[in-house]
Amino acid sequence: MLWQFIIDKFTYFKRKKAHFLFPFFTGALGGWLGMFLTPTIGAIFIAITIYLALVIFMPWNKIPWKRLKTYNNYFIPAIITLVFVCPMWNKLIGIFPTTDPYQQLLQTGKANIEVTVEPNDVISGGLQSFAGLGSILLIKDDNIILEMNGAAAKKQIENGQVIFWVRPELYLKDKSINKPIYQLTEAQAAIIRFEKLPPKSKVLKGDVVFTFNSSVHITIPIPPQTMENDAIIIQDIQKYFKKRN
Repeated sequence: MLWQFIIDKFTYFKRKKAHFLFPFFTGALGGWLGMFLTPTIGAIFIAITIYLALVIFMPWNKIPWKRLKTYNNYFIPAIITLVFVCPMWNKLIGIFPTTDPYQQLLQTGKANIEVTVEPNDVISGGLQSFAGLGSILLIKDDNIILEMNGAAAKKQIENGQVIFWVRPELYLKDKSINKPIYQLTEAQAAIIRFEKLPPKSKVLKGDVVFTFNSSVHITIPIPPQTMENDAIIIQDIQKYFKKRN
């Protein structure tokens, strides 16, 4: 019955000829809330403004569906609003500036990855050399939420240990682009691979330094481990994102 009460009240204001002010009021309120609270609230009020404008200014009563008058006046505008707003949701959020860099939409990303491994018969040579491709994946529930790739290099140091490094960058069509950066904090693990690093190598130390939008920097240490086949795995990485370094 709440929906019928809202309809009755709205119809009353329509008769009073004051209803045309509603979209202007909600639009102004949404702009203010989006600027000073969160962009999501601002985007919600933009959707409400679109809906009210459709209800008020479009001649739905001229549609010859007499038995569906309520649907004409209220539900059809709701459907049109959803069809317009849903695909544009991230862009609507992006209208509002935010001081929290984690709320910004992801536009650029890069990483600096260095790994030190024990020497073996396959890895040798003191000169810097090409090490194939290197990559890093952020994983949530076995799904990839971010992927970066780049050309890797390696160099053997004095004690025979070998340093592998890569400077991967985010592909402009990666699924994480134009999504709020805070969604990356949902990642549960990171997986690092080097094409020329032998499987089951022993990792002594390392770290990953992410930079997103040139404003968000996250440093994640790589714990000592024996690789699982060809993968270096970092578990429980949420805590490093939440520090918001």
